[in-house]
Amino acid sequence: MKVSELRQIIREEIQKEIKQATLSPGEDNMAQSVRTQLEDGNFEVITPTNLRVGDDIVKKNNMLFAAIRKIEGDRITISYYEDSYKSTLKRDKVESSFLRVVPK
Repeated sequence: MKVSELRQIIREEIQKEIKQATLSPGEDNMAQSVRTQLEDGNFEVITPTNLRVGDDIVKKNNMLFAAIRKIEGDRITISYYEDSYKSTLKRDKVESSFLRVVPK
Protein backbone atom coordinates (compact mmCIF):
# COMPACT_ATOMS: atom_id res chain seq x y z
CA MET A 1 0.00 0.00 0.00
CA LYS A 2 1.30 3.42 -0.91
CA VAL A 3 1.75 6.08 1.74
CA SER A 4 -0.72 8.35 -0.09
CA GLU A 5 -3.38 5.60 0.00
CA LEU A 6 -2.78 5.06 3.70
CA ARG A 7 -3.10 8.80 4.36
CA GLN A 8 -6.39 8.89 2.44
CA ILE A 9 -7.80 5.99 4.48
CA ILE A 10 -6.74 7.66 7.74
CA ARG A 11 -8.24 10.98 6.61
CA GLU A 12 -11.56 9.29 5.75
CA GLU A 13 -11.68 7.48 9.11
CA ILE A 14 -10.97 10.72 11.00
CA GLN A 15 -13.72 12.53 9.08
CA LYS A 16 -16.15 9.70 9.86
CA GLU A 17 -15.33 9.87 13.58
CA ILE A 18 -15.68 13.66 13.63
CA LYS A 19 -19.06 13.41 11.91
CA GLN A 20 -20.32 10.89 14.46
CA ALA A 21 -18.94 12.91 17.39
CA THR A 22 -20.75 16.06 16.26
CA LEU A 23 -24.19 14.50 16.53
CA SER A 24 -26.17 16.15 19.27
CA PRO A 25 -27.08 13.97 22.26
CA GLY A 26 -30.13 11.86 21.55
CA GLU A 27 -29.89 12.37 17.78
CA ASP A 28 -30.18 9.23 15.72
CA ASN A 29 -26.92 8.13 14.14
CA MET A 30 -28.32 8.31 10.61
CA ALA A 31 -26.33 9.37 7.56
CA GLN A 32 -27.59 12.70 6.17
CA SER A 33 -28.18 11.19 2.73
CA VAL A 34 -30.37 8.50 4.30
CA ARG A 35 -32.24 11.13 6.35
CA THR A 36 -32.94 13.09 3.15
CA GLN A 37 -34.21 9.97 1.37
CA LEU A 38 -36.45 9.17 4.34
CA GLU A 39 -37.95 12.66 4.20
CA ASP A 40 -38.49 12.27 0.43
CA GLY A 41 -40.48 9.07 1.00
CA ASN A 42 -38.00 6.67 -0.60
CA PHE A 43 -37.47 4.81 2.69
CA GLU A 44 -39.76 3.91 5.57
CA VAL A 45 -39.26 2.84 9.16
CA ILE A 46 -39.28 -0.93 9.61
CA THR A 47 -42.14 -2.33 11.64
CA PRO A 48 -42.82 -5.95 12.61
CA THR A 49 -45.55 -6.13 9.97
CA ASN A 50 -43.94 -4.52 6.92
CA LEU A 51 -40.79 -6.63 6.52
CA ARG A 52 -40.82 -9.56 4.08
CA VAL A 53 -38.25 -11.89 2.51
CA GLY A 54 -36.88 -10.21 -0.61
CA ASP A 55 -37.29 -6.66 0.70
CA ASP A 56 -34.45 -4.22 0.21
CA ILE A 57 -33.19 -2.38 3.27
CA VAL A 58 -30.53 0.26 3.89
CA LYS A 59 -28.35 0.74 6.97
CA LYS A 60 -28.99 4.12 8.55
CA ASN A 61 -25.46 5.10 9.49
CA ASN A 62 -23.50 4.21 6.36
CA MET A 63 -25.99 3.80 3.50
CA LEU A 64 -25.16 0.12 2.86
CA PHE A 65 -27.93 -1.66 0.99
CA ALA A 66 -28.94 -5.24 1.77
CA ALA A 67 -31.70 -7.71 0.99
CA ILE A 68 -33.74 -9.79 3.41
CA ARG A 69 -32.88 -13.43 2.69
CA LYS A 70 -34.61 -15.29 5.52
CA ILE A 71 -36.89 -14.54 8.49
CA GLU A 72 -37.10 -17.13 11.25
CA GLY A 73 -38.88 -15.94 14.37
CA ASP A 74 -36.88 -13.02 15.75
CA ARG A 75 -33.81 -13.78 13.56
CA ILE A 76 -33.38 -12.11 10.17
CA THR A 77 -30.69 -13.08 7.67
CA ILE A 78 -29.58 -10.30 5.33
CA SER A 79 -27.14 -10.17 2.43
CA TYR A 80 -25.27 -6.93 1.67
CA TYR A 81 -25.22 -5.96 -2.01
CA GLU A 82 -21.74 -4.46 -1.90
CA ASP A 83 -19.84 -7.61 -0.98
CA SER A 84 -22.52 -10.34 -0.69
CA TYR A 85 -21.67 -10.68 3.00
CA LYS A 86 -24.47 -12.47 4.87
CA SER A 87 -25.37 -11.66 8.43
CA THR A 88 -28.02 -12.89 10.84
CA LEU A 89 -29.38 -10.28 13.23
CA LYS A 90 -32.12 -10.05 15.81
CA ARG A 91 -35.31 -8.40 14.57
CA ASP A 92 -35.04 -5.46 17.00
CA LYS A 93 -31.50 -4.72 15.74
CA VAL A 94 -32.74 -4.68 12.13
CA GLU A 95 -35.68 -2.45 13.07
CA SER A 96 -33.44 0.06 14.85
CA SER A 97 -30.44 0.09 12.45
CA PHE A 98 -32.10 -0.17 9.03
CA LEU A 99 -34.82 1.43 6.93
CA ARG A 100 -36.98 -0.36 4.38
CA VAL A 101 -36.64 0.77 0.75
CA VAL A 102 -40.09 1.69 -0.56
CA PRO A 103 -40.78 -0.26 -3.77
CA LYS A 104 -41.59 1.89 -6.78
